[in-house]
Amino acid sequence: MTKVKVRERVLKNGSEKSLYLDFYPPIRDPRTGKAHRKEYLKIYPLVNPKTEAEKELNKIKYFAAETERLTREREIINRQYSLYDRNNANRSFTDYYSQISTQKGQQVWKSALGHFKNFSGRDIKMGEINQDLIDGFRTYLQSTKQIKTTKNPQKLTSAAASAYFNKFIELLKMARKMKYITEDYSTENIKVLQNKRQFLNLDEIKKLVATDCNIEVLKRASLFSCMTGFRFGDIKKLRWGDIEYLNAEKPYITIRQSKTGSLVNIPLFKDAITLCGEKKENNDLIFGGLAKKHIDMPLKKWLNDAQIQKKITFHCFRHSFATLLIQNGFEIYAVQKLLGHKSVNTTQIYTSLNAEQFRAPLENIFK
Repeated sequence: MTKVKVRERVLKNGSEKSLYLDFYPPIRDPRTGKAHRKEYLKIYPLVNPKTEAEKELNKIKYFAAETERLTREREIINRQYSLYDRNNANRSFTDYYSQISTQKGQQVWKSALGHFKNFSGRDIKMGEINQDLIDGFRTYLQSTKQIKTTKNPQKLTSAAASAYFNKFIELLKMARKMKYITEDYSTENIKVLQNKRQFLNLDEIKKLVATDCNIEVLKRASLFSCMTGFRFGDIKKLRWGDIEYLNAEKPYITIRQSKTGSLVNIPLFKDAITLCGEKKENNDLIFGGLAKKHIDMPLKKWLNDAQIQKKITFHCFRHSFATLLIQNGFEIYAVQKLLGHKSVNTTQIYTSLNAEQFRAPLENIFK
């Protein structure tokens, strides 16, 4: 067990000592993860007390230092024997959430944090975490809207609500492991409802190719998504240095997806490279000028001009890529790798979109 002792050192002024706690072996700060041996108490007794009053004051200061030593020793024992450190009750859960979100660096963590702050409306302490708060956040996610600056944000999909709540559950487990919270709460997942996923078939993609778009970079980026499955956020940040070559002639892109943090490696064929435009410096954006405002009205106008009546969002281009892979015989695990899905269950949704595979067998039954 870690031993805690009160030690002292004479300050430069020569008249006072600085008292500090010495931990051996060193203890680890749960906030920073760094090990340390010393904790200065900001208590300064006199080196040579002369009067009775000074001697009495020194005794009080040494008594205060000993009290602090006993407090730290008790906290260490509590942690080592899995007992709850009462001081953790006042630790900020919201700040801890922000810290972990920054460390993870994924958009899904940032969005989940944003919704938790909207739900709570204030700083939540570790001691305030209870089953009612957890259930309340779950209910909130199932009924709230997206956090967007647009005038008419849509209700969160069940998939998004489930993803955000799963990150919240992961955070609770981390806090429990660190002994910031004491209980292992019930955290029933949010069920994901399978929605109808819109996608473009090959003929519709060819219509878009043949149709002019008022915003040239939007057209290039949209078609590039159809050929790679990249999301809008990942396409927007692509730089020329992200394109590499195998044997100096076979281009491909390897990126870490913003949403999931997964690495995906996509080979680029001639048409996809053409959509990138004229080669620039490695640090230059491939689709420079692409903005979120382009994927609303400008996208709708381009689709209308191409006489495509489906309700297509930019993300549907990713669905189109996945569906074309399935329709052309790609194995489900290959599609999973190309899309960067962590679970094949997510990828299997696209197999249900390929109803054409059943046409011939059905015709054979009823002919």
